[in-house]
Formats: sequence, structure tokens, C-alpha cells
Amino acid sequence: MFGLALALLAACGGSASSGSGATSEPAESAAASGYVTVQGHELAYDCVGQGSPTVIFLHGLGGAAVDWAATARLTGVHSCRFDRVNAGDSEHADERHQATDSVAELHDFAAAAGLSPPFVLAAHSFGGLIAMMYAATYPDDVSALLLADTSLPLEADLDAQYLPPDQLETLRRDINDNPELVDAYEAYAQTAALLPRLPDVPITYMWGTLQEGPPEWPAGAYEAGLRAFMDGIPQGRLVESTADHDIPRDIPEQVVTELELLLGE
Repeated sequence: MFGLALALLAACGGSASSGSGATSEPAESAAASGYVTVQGHELAYDCVGQGSPTVIFLHGLGGAAVDWAATARLTGVHSCRFDRVNAGDSEHADERHQATDSVAELHDFAAAAGLSPPFVLAAHSFGGLIAMMYAATYPDDVSALLLADTSLPLEADLDAQYLPPDQLETLRRDINDNPELVDAYEAYAQTAALLPRLPDVPITYMWGTLQEGPPEWPAGAYEAGLRAFMDGIPQGRLVESTADHDIPRDIPEQVVTELELLLGE
């Protein structure tokens, strides 16, 4: 909820992995951590557990894979988390890029780490836009989505409707001036264009209700939009969580419960 702006206000860091190379054991049956080369950049990653399908955790803007550490330890299933380029312990690249490039990065990371689809994608904040874009781009590679208070295209619709033009331009500029060097605000429109291609898979949205939207948005506007969005998803499920935006760190046990439901456990 309001994921891009909140991520910039409360960016968190940390070390996501250690070591300088991936293990040679199959990812689906053993823990593995280190670095893999993706699109010419070294990405830090960490996998734990065993079995299938693999859960891939996606961090928010200004965050890192470590944000999902508590959830990953509790799942008991095979799960992997990685730092996108310019995040966490991964390599820094000077060029700006689009969220569509982050989708391609996720696809190439899975291949480089030896992960076999279909995946369950568990995403936080801005990572949810990447997860939805990935599912729409590679529908056969995704069996379920868990969106932990993720950004949604409806936020850009509300901004355009209720923010003065100069304030909207400032917001766009501030959000795009982020450590990942990704044109993050453009991802709203990019995701909206792909939503009709979302596969018919279970999608759970965990909504952190202890938040207030921008004062320019009318009271209840976001909730109404969120409920309408989830009602439009055939296998959608909205879970109201007594939490703020940082669900993966604050209530990992509840995240695990929702993951287990998606995994049929």
C-alpha cells in the first residue's frame, strides 16, 4: 500500500548473503548462497529448504533480500531471495533501467541459480509490480502470487486524480531518484498494461491496515480500489493484516501462514 513512497521514506538495508560463488548442488534440494552472474552483473542470493515449488522472494524499493530473512527461515520449503542490481550486496551499475529490465533480471536469475518453474512469487512493496509483470510475461512459470502490501497501479490513478500537477511531478521525480536507479513510477503504467495477461492462479494480497494514505486522497478511496482490484482476480484473496507497510519484517509468521495456504500445506 502506497509502496513506492513509503519505501523511500523507510528504506532498509543489510547483508543478504556471504561467499563468492554459488554451490554446485541443485537448488531444489539443498541450501545455496553466494553470487550468480546475471546480465553481466553479480547478484547476491540465498536459498534455503528443499522441495517444490520454489518460493522466490522479491524485496521492495530501497530494500534488500535480507528483508525476507525471517520469513525464509520459517517456511520450511525451498525458497530463494536475491538482491536486484544496485540493491543489498549485489553489484552496482551506473545506468538507469526500467522495471521491465527487473522482470528480465528475475527470469535470468532463476535460470542462473538453477531454479525450475513454476514458482510462487512472494513480493513486498515495489516488488509486487515486478511479480505481477513477471507472471503476465511468463504465465507458465508462476503457480501463485503472494503480494505483501505491494504497490498497485491504482495508486498512480489516485495520484493523477487527486494530486496537483506540480505535486505529482515532484512525487514522480522523488520516487525515480532511488538507489536502484530504476524508473519506478513508470512501473505503475507498465504493470497496468500487462494486468489482462495475468495467469489464472491463486493471488493473495496482504493489506497492512495500520496506514494512512496521502491526505489528498479521499478517505476510503484506496480501500475501495484495492477491494475492486482483488474482486477482479478470479482466484484473488484479500487478507487484512494488523500491520504497517513492512509486513515481511513485522509479521513473518502470518506471511508463512498465507504461503502455506497457497502451497496447499
